[in-house]
Amino acid sequence: MTLALQLYTLIQREASNELLKRKEYLEGVMPNNIKTCRPKTDKILSLFENIILIEIKKRGKKEIIGITSLNNTQLKILDILNVPQEVYTIEYYYKIPVNT
Repeated sequence: MTLALQLYTLIQREASNELLKRKEYLEGVMPNNIKTCRPKTDKILSLFENIILIEIKKRGKKEIIGITSLNNTQLKILDILNVPQEVYTIEYYYKIPVNT
């Protein structure tokens, strides 16, 4: 529980600090599309709830067919949190062995 709380706090702090440092705002995180430089972690994570990775098994072997495209807000969040965008590409998942 403590680790989860620390991670929650870290995401919020790092996002806020980076946005303030860049003098930028996030749109689409708060109700009514209000711009904010202090997004809450639950709002940030909720933007990634609908990311879907589609896998299909053919003759016992998993094949990746598609992944949901990210919107500009999601891409900006990845950038401010220093998460590589490549993690959300099909090519990335072809490099990683899929556990069966």
